[in-house]
Amino acid sequence: MAKNRIVYIIWLLAVGVLHIFGNQYSTRVILYASIFIPAMMIFLTWNTSRRMDFRLNLPKTRQQGEKIDTSIHIKAGWLAGHTKYQLLCENLFTGESWQETSAEREFYIHPKHCGILRVTVSHSRVFDIFGLFGWKIKSQPQDSVLMMPKQAPTPFEISPETTLTLDSEEYSMTHPGNDPSETFAIREYAPGDPLKSIHWKLSNKTDKLLVRELGLPVTQNILVLVETSIPEETSPDHISKMAGVAYNMCHQLIESETPQTLGWLDTTSLEYKSQEITNITELDEAFAELLANTAKACTTTATKSCDKHGYSQILVVRAGDEFI
Repeated sequence: MAKNRIVYIIWLLAVGVLHIFGNQYSTRVILYASIFIPAMMIFLTWNTSRRMDFRLNLPKTRQQGEKIDTSIHIKAGWLAGHTKYQLLCENLFTGESWQETSAEREFYIHPKHCGILRVTVSHSRVFDIFGLFGWKIKSQPQDSVLMMPKQAPTPFEISPETTLTLDSEEYSMTHPGNDPSETFAIREYAPGDPLKSIHWKLSNKTDKLLVRELGLPVTQNILVLVETSIPEETSPDHISKMAGVAYNMCHQLIESETPQTLGWLDTTSLEYKSQEITNITELDEAFAELLANTAKACTTTATKSCDKHGYSQILVVRAGDEFI
């Protein structure tokens, strides 16, 4: 803008000198036009800027690594010479943010990581066609796009570091449950036990109150546990890779028709959440909810919050693990 003003001043001086020494009708017309036309456009652009409104358009979903086609539609902006936008981009999952600047109404954003990407036009200015003056626009539209993890083969093995093996039998041998068709153990009555759990026949034979503990069925359902509670120094790269590994694990389990559940910690409410996954649609819906969380340090973890019983295996995916 400063460069345009300097050029305009030089032009006026040149036209003014030409008119003084020439004093002709044509030079007078050029001088008056050089003053009146820019002044009129400046006024009209200023007046238009007070009524301008933006609408930011982003696609609903993209895959990690793909560029995002972004467009800005301007209402009541036909008199504006050009507009400059400053956008604030925030990845809700990784917690990172950065600025993008553009003078075009259609452009691309190139995010590196998966997550919910929220884009806000944080600052914008409209300039007259000569670029002499600019005015700030109050409109700050916002939109978001879901950046899904990139689908890629992710070889993984069930190992002690990433898996908690509970039981491969039909009923757990180590934990009681609530299945009345199977008895887990017989023990003496303790205060607080429900009366309906008392085994009356054995109690009469032994002259002691005995309680029947019910069995816990162990299904072949695998729990893929994404540890969204992370150390503070964890990088966005590790956070994004964690989600990518979990996504591809689930994808491969779907292909092998293995029953599975996706679990994670809601880092805002500190509530454990889970969803059974049977197809790709359910997987994408669960990840859309998972990626809306901000992975951060919390007072608890998904590993501590989840119910570990009833699963044949638990695959814990953490940011920065070696298999990531």
